[in-house]
Amino acid sequence: MPDITQDYEVYELAGTFRARGRIDSSQLKASTSANETIQAAVDALGAGGGEVRLHRGVYPLDAPLTLADSVTLRGCGRASRLAVTEKNEAGIAVLCEKLTGALVTDLSAAPHKGAKSVAGVVLDDCGDCKVTDVFCTSFDQYGIWMRNNSFLCEIRGCTLSGNADTNLHLDHLREGRYGQYIPNLVTNCIVYGGGKGIVCDNAIVANIIACAVYQTGGYAYHVHGSSNSVLISGCRSFQISNDCVVIEDTHEFNCSSNVFCWHTGHGIVVRNAHWGTICGNEIIDTGSYNPDCPNFTRKIQEVTDRTPLFNGIELINTHGYSVSGNTLFNWCVAPPMRIGIREDSDCFKNIIGGNNVNYYKEDAVRSEGKETVIGENVSYAEHPHQGWDHDSNLQTYHTQLTRDFIALQADIEK
Repeated sequence: MPDITQDYEVYELAGTFRARGRIDSSQLKASTSANETIQAAVDALGAGGGEVRLHRGVYPLDAPLTLADSVTLRGCGRASRLAVTEKNEAGIAVLCEKLTGALVTDLSAAPHKGAKSVAGVVLDDCGDCKVTDVFCTSFDQYGIWMRNNSFLCEIRGCTLSGNADTNLHLDHLREGRYGQYIPNLVTNCIVYGGGKGIVCDNAIVANIIACAVYQTGGYAYHVHGSSNSVLISGCRSFQISNDCVVIEDTHEFNCSSNVFCWHTGHGIVVRNAHWGTICGNEIIDTGSYNPDCPNFTRKIQEVTDRTPLFNGIELINTHGYSVSGNTLFNWCVAPPMRIGIREDSDCFKNIIGGNNVNYYKEDAVRSEGKETVIGENVSYAEHPHQGWDHDSNLQTYHTQLTRDFIALQADIEK
């Protein structure tokens, strides 16, 4: 019989992981080691690439899976679970290095309790690779880590939860084998719990679109380290226990058409940045106080006079920014903002116009910068437009419930 060009599937039977051909069902590999079996299937595809399909089950990984050009690693949804074990010294489930056209899709990854856990999926110096519909939870560092000048890559439809440092980390994406400043795309991802939500560190020309970040302990979105020309658009955050969006030491930033709601710190902080647009956003319930008690069980008057107040938008040494068309407001179930939009004395040549600011303690707009243009802002300080009641109860949220939900999904050793 002539050799058959075929893909491979991997499954477990009685404690043995088996790889077989998708066409002729011939056995390629049988081993008690899941990563050895999966790796054998990847390697057998050869130079032309192809697909390795993981059937449902838990696949303990004593070493990272390393893909090749044009290889697709596909699971059966979250029922296909890659489990980083204590023997996995790299602490990584899937590692893609210097690849073109690879795809990781439709599976989940989590570490064993006590295992070294760096990241679920790593794209390192990759071009035109994709991670789609992947669930990564409870890693010590990152859920997904795209790094070292990867380019034209897409992270789409992924869910990242409870990853301790950052759920999605874009790291040093600026120049590489095929040119400089090549775009990457993050879209339609859901992030909850853990440390920070989505971070760009020296990641140039990153597009973050239609993502949602919920109840992270760190910033929802952090753009820093000369991550120039970053776009955040159509995104949302909710119940963030920190400042919501922080932009530091980076330029050419565009933040448009987002909803940033219910954060315990400032709404948007821009520090040491030049050229940018903050346009058409809703920034809601800035400086919310969250004592982690049951919702609506304490009076708002108990906290408004003794908690720090925060600003909707904070500009620090910011030059050439346009801040326009934003609506900044707090409901009566949160303390007021201190200042709607504030710029410090190191700011220069900004435009702050056409914003609508409601419910604040001191100023709607406070401009201390040089040659900044202020105009046509609308404001109302005394109380919220909707739902004002001097007897209002304080809104709170429960971080422990989210941690319980994450722990339930991460428990792969039962």
